[in-house]
Amino acid sequence: MRATKVIISLNILVVIASLARPDFIYAALPLRVSSLTAGAWWEFFTAMWVHAPFYNWGVLHIIFNMTTLAVFGKSVENEIGVPRYLMLYFGAGFVANLCFIAEALVRAHVFGNARMLNIDVMGASGAVCGVLGAFAVFAPRTPLYVMLIPFPIKALTAVWGLVIVSVILMLTAAADIIVHSAHLGGALTGLLYGWWWRRRNINHEWTRMNTNI
Repeated sequence: MRATKVIISLNILVVIASLARPDFIYAALPLRVSSLTAGAWWEFFTAMWVHAPFYNWGVLHIIFNMTTLAVFGKSVENEIGVPRYLMLYFGAGFVANLCFIAEALVRAHVFGNARMLNIDVMGASGAVCGVLGAFAVFAPRTPLYVMLIPFPIKALTAVWGLVIVSVILMLTAAADIIVHSAHLGGALTGLLYGWWWRRRNINHEWTRMNTNI
């Protein structure tokens, strides 16, 4: 799980940097559609390394994302190897950002909600949802405990539940604290990548996925 450890370490380093230089981190690195279209192209990449400030619920943002990545990332990385794992992780993160940009543009230019163009979007949630989606395809029957549900749910069922809930919340509320379109894009990317990988390796025995959890 070399790549997973490096990704987690870099995310933690950015959090530490945000404590020392919040003025720079939160001004230059999150994704904001208005600044992205004005030329701040780096935000498309840097946004997935920044997490919410530690006050209020911010500490939970980094803890939840990195804990989820540590649990599921190591199994996916072991199955597909470091290069493909990085392709999955960053690909899911980029698709998640694209989904938010599309949502923001539609809400701003079709529904007149210009505020969406100036929302700061940050966090690795989209990329992590991609890893979780791939895991659910590789080990669909693995029992998972999901928040607020007192009994285990099969991994594939849990991820499809995430997709459905994300669609419902995206259509009923604009992004305030949680960007549901990004979660949706990341999870679907992971599911599609997982299905492509399984079809490409149709005779592969998916045994290690269940023994690493």
